[in-house]
Amino acid sequence: SFFLFSLWIWIFFVAEWTSNGKVLDQQSSRFVLTNTDNEFSLEIPVVLLTDQGQYNIKLANDKGEITAAFTLHVNQ
Repeated sequence: SFFLFSLWIWIFFVAEWTSNGKVLDQQSSRFVLTNTDNEFSLEIPVVLLTDQGQYNIKLANDKGEITAAFTLHVNQ
């Protein structure tokens, strides 16, 4: 299985991804995190049952912050 969530925005932000309340390691080989000037995406190339849960992205800059959330359900 494969999963991809993307968010495009046109203002500079710093992104922080979390899964079930824990910050995702941007150096992990399990996830592909793309944080460019206007695209923020989370890719899970091989989805496991343990990937199921609540995912959040928090974007912050000097003007404030915004969050987006989604729930990933994994079927066997």
